[in-house]
Amino acid sequence: AGYGDVGKGSAQALRALSSLHRKNKRSGELLRVLRRELDLTSEPPRRLMLLLEIARTADQGENDPAAALEGYRAALANLQTLTGTP
Repeated sequence: AGYGDVGKGSAQALRALSSLHRKNKRSGELLRVLRRELDLTSEPPRRLMLLLEIARTADQGENDPAAALEGYRAALANLQTLTGTP
C-alpha cells in the first residue's frame, strides 16, 4: 500500500537496492534509489523516513549541504503535515 500502481514487488526491489547501496557505501546510487522510491510512495510516514535519509545521505555521503538542507526542509514540511502543526 502507498505505492499507487507500482506494486509491492517494485517497492521491495527499491528497498533491496537501497540496502545494497547503503552496505557498499555508494551514496550517489543510494540517493537515486531513495528519490525514486520517494516519487512512488504516497504513505506519509514512509515519505518522512525517505526524506530524512535523503538529507542525511546528501550531507554525509555526498558532502552536498544544499541538497541536505533541501531534504531536511522537505522532511520538516512532511512532519508538519503529519502532525497538523504549522
